[in-house]
Order: sequence, then structure tokens, then C-alpha cells
Amino acid sequence: MDLKVIIVNNENIGFINLQKIIPWQSLGYELTGSFSSVNDALGFISENRVDVMITDISPATDGIDLVEICRTEYPEIRIILCGVDEPEDFSKKILKYENIVKYIPAPFDYTQFVSILRKVFSSITAKKSFFSSREMCFVSGKIPDLTGVSKKLHHMCRIK
Repeated sequence: MDLKVIIVNNENIGFINLQKIIPWQSLGYELTGSFSSVNDALGFISENRVDVMITDISPATDGIDLVEICRTEYPEIRIILCGVDEPEDFSKKILKYENIVKYIPAPFDYTQFVSILRKVFSSITAKKSFFSSREMCFVSGKIPDLTGVSKKLHHMCRIK
């Protein structure tokens, strides 16, 4: 199963290299789009499945606005935030959002980026597998014990 990933940036050279250097298919991803505007990205997201979004959080790209919109309208999208410097005060609060999986400051360490993508892939596929097996239990009439599931799922969806 390929996870659908998009990149939203302001034509930063690090992001352009990211598109070319990362072995997307071998990691289980399909790079389905790269957008320089929030509006273009949102238009794509509204019409297509997106599992992971990698975005810049600088004010110049409206990345924070994009994260806020995805948080409320597309909470299933896992978001990897990238930035030039440490997050400023106005953006630190978004790092705590449930769908934010990691913040990576530039310059990018591509080996670290690949490691994060692997963890995100495992997290998403484990969650999808869990829900698929849970649905099978309900179809078969066997009701599973869901004690502690919420904490387990929350842990599965966060990357430390």
C-alpha cells in the first residue's frame, strides 16, 4: 500500500532537493504533488486522498494557516513540519496538535528524514491495520475488548 504524500513549500531549495533525493517508492510513498501555494494544496487535498503532508511553517507560505485548516477539516492527514529556524512563539502551539508528527529544522538531514518517513509509514499502516481488523471483528459478531485503545492509538500516531 502506497501512502500519498504532498509537499507544500515556497520553492525552498531544501524542499526541491527533498523531492529528488528521497526514495519515495521504496519507502512505501507516492509523491502525488508539490505546491507552492496553500490554496493549490487545499484544492488538491479536497479532491484527493492525502496521507502525509510535508510543509514549511514560515509566515511567507501561510504554512501555519494550512496546518490549522488541516487540523480541523482533514485531521487524518499526518503532517511533518519543516522550518528554517527553531519554531517561533506563534508556531510552537501547533507542534502539539495531534496530527503533527514531527518538526524538522533546516538544513535537512536526509537520513533523518528517511527515518522519520519510515516511522510515519509504520504508524499509519499499523493504525489502518488495527481499524481493519477491528471492523472484521464487528462483522463477525465478536466484540473486541477496547480497553486502553485510545491511548494505544494516540501513541501509535505520534512520532517521538
